Amino acid sequence: MAKEQKQEQPPESAADAPEALGPPKSYRLQITLVLAGLLLFQMFVLLMLFPGKPKTEYRGGIDPVNAPNIYGMGTAPQDLLPPEMMVERLIKDNPFKFTQVRDGNTESFSLVMHVRVRKKEVSKFDNRFAECKNEIVSQIEVVLRESISEERSDPRSTAIKEKAKIVINEVLRTPFVLEVLVSDKSYEVN
Repeated sequence: MAKEQKQEQPPESAADAPEALGPPKSYRLQITLVLAGLLLFQMFVLLMLFPGKPKTEYRGGIDPVNAPNIYGMGTAPQDLLPPEMMVERLIKDNPFKFTQVRDGNTESFSLVMHVRVRKKEVSKFDNRFAECKNEIVSQIEVVLRESISEERSDPRSTAIKEKAKIVINEVLRTPFVLEVLVSDKSYEVN
């Protein structure tokens, strides 16, 4: 009878046989799944520790203070081009001027704004700028009115220039403007 029972049992596979080297096949599958799970967990932890750069929204664009490079390059475009490869264009024939009362003080603010464009794109810029000039001027006036006193009074402040560059490129729908320059800037508080 014992012989009959031995014959009825299916033969053991080579992997599950006690003489085979290593753990049984079912244990190897479990170990593989556990290692794959650990690898996925490590990738998740690394993603949480080192997230990508967040994009901060600023009026439909990217905030120049938190993300000054909107072109996806490691260096700002004006740093890549020598001055002889760029052309300056005046935004408005007369200076941007306005007077505003804030906290009981009257602030008078005035400046002339130029932009730098790649020499090879200047004709495209000129055509597109002619179409959008009024909208660009009004958007820059909004930026200037909404700027804080520190941005207006500090001649080294780049916040107004960066905001103006973003607004101009958004209106033009093409990143023609590499840099915004300000001259004849005056700021008075009475």
